[in-house]
Amino acid sequence: MKSVIIIAAFVAVAIAAPAPGKYEPISVGPALVDTYEPISVGPALVDTYVPISVGPALVDTYEPISVGPALVDTYEPISVGPAIVEGAPVTVTGADGTPLVQIIINVNRPSEIAADPVDVEDIAEEPLPEVVILPTPVFPEIDVPEPVELPSPVLPEVVKPVIVGTPIIPAPAVTLPETLN
Repeated sequence: MKSVIIIAAFVAVAIAAPAPGKYEPISVGPALVDTYEPISVGPALVDTYVPISVGPALVDTYEPISVGPALVDTYEPISVGPAIVEGAPVTVTGADGTPLVQIIINVNRPSEIAADPVDVEDIAEEPLPEVVILPTPVFPEIDVPEPVELPSPVLPEVVKPVIVGTPIIPAPAVTLPETLN
């Protein structure tokens, strides 16, 4: 019964066609079209047949592909040492004219340390601002309720563990003979 319904649905879809002469252009979105041309949604029909090649590509001109090392016509030795630059040395400075890297090394020997203490000029003392001491706030007396005595808590009894039985330890794995593997 199911196959009859499926076949009838396929036949109905295959026979269905729009009624001739009842095309009405439908405007979807902002596009406005003056003439109406139906859009073909079926397979494309090609007038000329062009076979599609699925084999390797055939090239008219043959150029050998080199898979070995590259061959260089002129030999130029490779220098591994430091670069030698002719002319004045290049100085690298920052935007404000100072060098980008500056190394300062301070070495003080015990003989160079001054034995005399350094004189420090006296700084004029300024008077401290006057400190105002505020009176301590007075809190009103609050009636505090008397503490309530609670009964002593009941502790649970300690339960002894129950021994169910001795554990069964499984036997070690037995390897099967090669004929059963």
